[in-house]
Amino acid sequence: CACETQSHPSVAIDSALPSLNRTSTEVPPTVIAIPDEPEINEAIKILLKYLQIFTACSKSFAHGGNDVCNAVAPLMTIWMIYESGSIAVKAEPNILFLAFGALGMSAGIILWGTRVMETIGNRITEITPVGGFSIDFSSSTTVLISTMARIPISTTHCTVGSTVA
Repeated sequence: CACETQSHPSVAIDSALPSLNRTSTEVPPTVIAIPDEPEINEAIKILLKYLQIFTACSKSFAHGGNDVCNAVAPLMTIWMIYESGSIAVKAEPNILFLAFGALGMSAGIILWGTRVMETIGNRITEITPVGGFSIDFSSSTTVLISTMARIPISTTHCTVGSTVA
């Protein structure tokens, strides 16, 4: 079969450029070497675990403050048009719609949250205490600032962006 004799393109480049010969201890061209994480003091790991609890709580607060409003605003707008026949410039939020949005978010997290958390926490990259703290801190800060500025953003997109970065 012709496919068995084909080699990786980097092997052809290496053979064409003899000055780039590899020693036997180097990583083969098809494997990407990832450096090991530097050793962290146990006291720092424990501190970061507690700080991550704080940042996770702030992230939950930011998530609720941002995403409930994003989900409920269209429903509340439709209700205001139905009730008054027009869109009011300023209107008091109906607490029932906010409760409905909070219950919907809770149900979504209970039903599908585990899958999303597993994908972000295990399938994209392995998250350490240092990484978890920085992911939660950066994404919750971004979401809180955007919520205060009344900019609708996705909490999940901020978290995935923080994880990839």
